[in-house]
Amino acid sequence: MITLNASAAKLLFIGLLLSCVLLTGAWAQDFDEDDPFASLFEDDDMFDDVDEDFDPFADPADDPLVSDAVVWSGRFLGSLGAAWTWLDPWGEGVGEPDAASLTPGVGADLRFDARPSRDYRVLGSFQIRASADGTTAPAGLDGIALGENDLAALGELLVNGDGDPLFPGGLPDAPDTDDDAPAGGSPTIELSVFELFADFNWDERVFFRFGKHTISWGVGFLFSPADVLNLTAIDPQNPDGDIEGPVSLRTRIPFGSNTANLYLVVPDNAEPRDLAIAPQLLFEIGETELGVAGWYQRRRPPRGILTLRRGVGAFDVFAEGVLAWGSERTYLEARGGDDDPPFRTVRRDDGLFPGATIGFRRLDDIEGLGNLLFAGQYLYNGEGYATNTLPGRDETVLQIATAVLFQQAAAAALAGTVPEPDDLISLVSPDDPTLAFSDIAPLTAGRHYAALTTGLTDIAGSRFGVTVFGIINMTDWSGFVSPGFSYRFTDRMNLSATTALNFGRPGSEFANPATRIPSDGLLSTNPVFPDTRPIISVNLSLSLGGGSF
Repeated sequence: MITLNASAAKLLFIGLLLSCVLLTGAWAQDFDEDDPFASLFEDDDMFDDVDEDFDPFADPADDPLVSDAVVWSGRFLGSLGAAWTWLDPWGEGVGEPDAASLTPGVGADLRFDARPSRDYRVLGSFQIRASADGTTAPAGLDGIALGENDLAALGELLVNGDGDPLFPGGLPDAPDTDDDAPAGGSPTIELSVFELFADFNWDERVFFRFGKHTISWGVGFLFSPADVLNLTAIDPQNPDGDIEGPVSLRTRIPFGSNTANLYLVVPDNAEPRDLAIAPQLLFEIGETELGVAGWYQRRRPPRGILTLRRGVGAFDVFAEGVLAWGSERTYLEARGGDDDPPFRTVRRDDGLFPGATIGFRRLDDIEGLGNLLFAGQYLYNGEGYATNTLPGRDETVLQIATAVLFQQAAAAALAGTVPEPDDLISLVSPDDPTLAFSDIAPLTAGRHYAALTTGLTDIAGSRFGVTVFGIINMTDWSGFVSPGFSYRFTDRMNLSATTALNFGRPGSEFANPATRIPSDGLLSTNPVFPDTRPIISVNLSLSLGGGSF
């Protein structure tokens, strides 16, 4: 948590607002009306792909799509992926890979659009995915890849002070495994409702949308700290991927060129008073969009939000500022001295936690060169750790936090079993708050991040394309770079190859995750972590038969 008193935090929040206003005035004179990104600011549903041909502000009498028929559309997805991982290519070479997988994928997205009248519309989209995974688990990564219910793997990691397994046969009641079973397995089929909502209005002045739908909230491209409404976040390596939204009621009132929105988000397994409330005002000042919003839900940190986006020449420039009161994270601290246990976990339910991001994006079809994507973004995460280590300790925060997380998970899994070890939790007190996987998730450990992505397809009229993605945690100076290339055989067959080269000291966020698993067992009060070099992974993906219908 950044050290700010209430007065300083208020000044920061006001400063963000004034900065947005000043930037708006400075850019208002030099905006190019022919800028291809100007259309981005005419539709606040920047990420709402299913709604791109529907204008809720248009006169329903002029809507040419009104029909008694239900229109169906969709796309087919087919792929065959292969991946190889080397845990220590610098020392052992690139002979036999430590992990390999062959993964076919088949899926489809189906969408229906019904517009029986000028003021009523129902839209639904469904996702079907079928996949089979033949992955062989890499040695040394079991702890990171461990699922919350993978009790057998967790039992093998729990050893006593002598290094002997605490539960040699796995944890009690753990399922047996057959090491001689053939690779692969039966395909897994998943069917999900991605969006299902209705649009209607009151006297053509107040426009409603109710149902499950993606909410257009933040303006970030690679990450968006302002988006606290949707169920999934932007994937920086696939920023155009689908973002799943919750069940909500959106009320929209246009006034002039501006818009007022009110979102009522329905959480799962909640009481009526747990309804989340999120008002939003969008102002168009010249060719700039300025957003002011808030978010409140009982027993969760309230947030105030500012957003800004603007076309500058061929670039789309955007910024977000967020100020939260309290955090939902559980933090790890060192107790200091010779205290036993040596660490504690704490919650910080009050105090100001700011967050911000600024970035740019360019999408362009450059004649004679190809289709260009060029984007970069900086993220300030006020809920992250200020340093990579704890006072008086050599281990990184993520190393200790990972060991604590699995100790607490084991204690919960073994509660009431026989035998139940007395010293199962050794790093923190059994009464301390529990760490969650989200507390060590990517983009949460540090304060400062930067990412850059660029790509060029159909280079000089050919079927070749190249991409480069890179991200860095500027708190612990770890990161990875992922270059790749693609070749389009036909419109229905495309081959892509990418590699990931990560860097950083052992135990840092983007370094080899095996360096977070103590080599002397999870129950050690002074765990020793391996000094393993960065890993290298190579991925091949063949897209087969994909297309819209």
